[in-house]
Amino acid sequence: MGTRNLDEDHILAALLDSDEEPPYADTDSEVEDHESEDDIQSDEEEDFVDEVREEEAATSFEIDPMGEESSDQGTPSTASRRIITPSRRTIRGKNKHCWSTSKSSRRGRVSAQNIVRSQRGPKRMCRNIYDPVLCFNIFFTDEIISEIVRWTNAEISFKRRETMTSATFKDTSEDEIRALIGILVMTAMRKDNHMSTDELFDRSSSTLYVSVMSRDRFDFLIRCLRMDDKNVRPVLRVNDVFTPVRKIWDMFINQCTINYNPGAQLTIDEQLLGFRGRCPFRIYIPNKPSKYGLKLVMMCDIGTKYMINAMPYLGKGTQTNGLPLGEYYVKELTKPIHGSNRNVTCDNWFTSISLAKSLLQEPYKLTLVGTILYTHNIATKGEKALNRKKFMENLSTALTSPFMRKRLDAPTLKRYLRDTITNNLLQMSAQEPTEEDTIEPVAKKRGYCKYCPSKIKRKANAMCKKCKAVICRQHNVDMCINCFD
Repeated sequence: MGTRNLDEDHILAALLDSDEEPPYADTDSEVEDHESEDDIQSDEEEDFVDEVREEEAATSFEIDPMGEESSDQGTPSTASRRIITPSRRTIRGKNKHCWSTSKSSRRGRVSAQNIVRSQRGPKRMCRNIYDPVLCFNIFFTDEIISEIVRWTNAEISFKRRETMTSATFKDTSEDEIRALIGILVMTAMRKDNHMSTDELFDRSSSTLYVSVMSRDRFDFLIRCLRMDDKNVRPVLRVNDVFTPVRKIWDMFINQCTINYNPGAQLTIDEQLLGFRGRCPFRIYIPNKPSKYGLKLVMMCDIGTKYMINAMPYLGKGTQTNGLPLGEYYVKELTKPIHGSNRNVTCDNWFTSISLAKSLLQEPYKLTLVGTILYTHNIATKGEKALNRKKFMENLSTALTSPFMRKRLDAPTLKRYLRDTITNNLLQMSAQEPTEEDTIEPVAKKRGYCKYCPSKIKRKANAMCKKCKAVICRQHNVDMCINCFD
């Protein structure tokens, strides 16, 4: 006879000599009755019952490290079937990094690398300042304003001639520079920054800007506004294209850093500031509202949107010391919070597995959250794009042609088979890549069409055979060979 596993209710009924069936006998009728009762219950009761059953199932079965379920009983209960165990505990990526398919179940003390002992907010010396001018002076200090006045006056004296004796061309002062910044802030607040100076200082529309200074004085100060010494600029600009603004920028960022305690959660992202003037690191991003401008990479507090640190994107002039560009920006921007156990969130342009591992070590002591960008081999400029089908065809030709030539040496080979092999070898030799095919293709640079208006700015790849001018399809004329000659 086969043995049957008895549960605790059956054993208890047998010991008490009871003829009644246990209240939770595992029969079909009991299961059906139990399911009908569940249909009558409310949604909240159903959720509660499911949670209790899942907890009971989780406590009644233990999962060993090999992923096998073991229990004291011979057959698992109905609740245990609710537990879904993935077939694999880990997944290994293409870069050989091991990813876990389930959340860690370890419970205990919070890791030391996740404990932040400072509170978010302004520093004690700035906590009770609410006046706008005082807040402005915190970031634009007297030292910054005096530095701007110094080099602006140097530029004014260089451009001023002997005939320029009016008040429009006199030297500036700290108060006037603050007023100039106030006008710029006002144009941004009133959304007048897209207007020309003639419209801004038109008395018929508004007398606010005219009350501060005249239009000629405003234009003259904007043209003469300087932040560095022009005499030493050519020497320093060889190593740093950001030299004209570097000193003032560092002073301003230093004030942003020392006057605020960031929270536990920070983020790093980029922002495009619209600018169409002459600049060696001006970039073009077509999907932005301001397509041309200067890109800034910033680290901000998630809770208050406060900018803690920022760096300009200098294009080819960026010296990363051998690091990837995204990793370089993260490590440089997080210098004010190194060793603070804070968390940094960024997008896939910055995130990498090597960066996340290195931030956990000294002297960074930071955690990183971000999406991993999936990259694959894409042919870039100067690289030959290999066609997969052509690659496999060349491989099969290289593997089979030596053996086919060896078969031709057999004296007993039939004539039709010999002719077939010979024809195939001739076709294969004709399809072999030549020296011209192995030359790396030169990427075509897109340019603006020579005949399209400047407002359209239509780009094209086609080029005239004689004058080498870029032409679009609208201005491209088809001709036969005889007419072209």
